[in-house]
Amino acid sequence: MKTHLAGKLLSVFLVVVFSILPLETQPAAGHIQRFKNFQQDYFWIVEDVGSIASCFDMQISSALSKDGIPHVSYFDSENSALMHAQRMNTGWVTTIVDDSGAVGRHSSIALDSAANLHIAYRNMSNNELEYASFDGGAWNHQTVGSAEVGWFPSLAFDQDDHPQIAYLGNAPGAGSQTPKFADWDGNQWVIGVIEKLFASGSISLAVDSNGARHVSYQTGGALRYAVYTSTRWVTQTVDSKTIGGFDVGLYSSIAIDKLGNPTISYAQYGTNLSPPFPIHLKFAHRQGGAWQFALPDTSSGAGFFSSLKLDSQDD
Repeated sequence: MKTHLAGKLLSVFLVVVFSILPLETQPAAGHIQRFKNFQQDYFWIVEDVGSIASCFDMQISSALSKDGIPHVSYFDSENSALMHAQRMNTGWVTTIVDDSGAVGRHSSIALDSAANLHIAYRNMSNNELEYASFDGGAWNHQTVGSAEVGWFPSLAFDQDDHPQIAYLGNAPGAGSQTPKFADWDGNQWVIGVIEKLFASGSISLAVDSNGARHVSYQTGGALRYAVYTSTRWVTQTVDSKTIGGFDVGLYSSIAIDKLGNPTISYAQYGTNLSPPFPIHLKFAHRQGGAWQFALPDTSSGAGFFSSLKLDSQDD
């Protein structure tokens, strides 16, 4: 199984990958960053979307439309606003999605089957989870739940084009970073708890072709996986702390293949006891009921904020 893993691509500018070329067709000039998967080497073609002065690292989400148009959502730290960027023929065009207070951190952007844009994000002013959808002329906004905190939302759509959001929020007796789930039933948001415990380091959601919801997150130094059956969430530990007691499971990203098997990319701390502590990129794939593991990149810092996608061949 080939799995493509994209790590953090920010250096001086906010960048988004929109094309991958094999080695033999690499451009003669331009800002190129090397990417490696398990089968062959590629070169990233990188474009500048906005300056790092106005983009807060860790607050970036991207989505690609069916016709290949890239979209990016990010937090403008200078203006405390949620921004959307779209690549047009003439270059990148940015628009303000929401600037009503300190809004826009931890955004997650997705397109429905009709290519309409949707973004889930955190309202820092009110500690609320917000949702914005674009109707072709304007952005429409909803508060998903009051006092929900809304840390690290992850947005996806079910087979009926209803938005689903996994996030870390308030739950009595479990604190403000409990894995939670918001489901739009066509009339209202229905909110529930995935697992009553404290989670950290983000949460990731994927919906398979049958509409089942799959979620990954980190708690207690271990990577957790949850899947919603017809009536309840079923959870399990995928990967636990290493022998040296170092955490695994931070900054996870989950994808589901055509057979409904989950693959998760995430960070694992190395065993170096002296700072800077190395953070490696790791992935887990479940097949036949068993989890398989690999460390595709053990360079320091490689495991931060990975983003995992499977192509039409499940590669």
